[in-house]
Amino acid sequence: MPAVLVEMGYLSHEKESKLLQSKSLQVKIAKSIVEGIRGYELAKH
Repeated sequence: MPAVLVEMGYLSHEKESKLLQSKSLQVKIAKSIVEGIRGYELAKH
């Protein structure tokens, strides 16, 4: 089964860690991932 690892930043990096705690950024990242999956599925069929 195919798999993908998505790393949006590093918690060990202080600035990235603070950004990743932002709910608005989390939503933006999630929507972008969903958009990418949908785009892949649409292109596949």
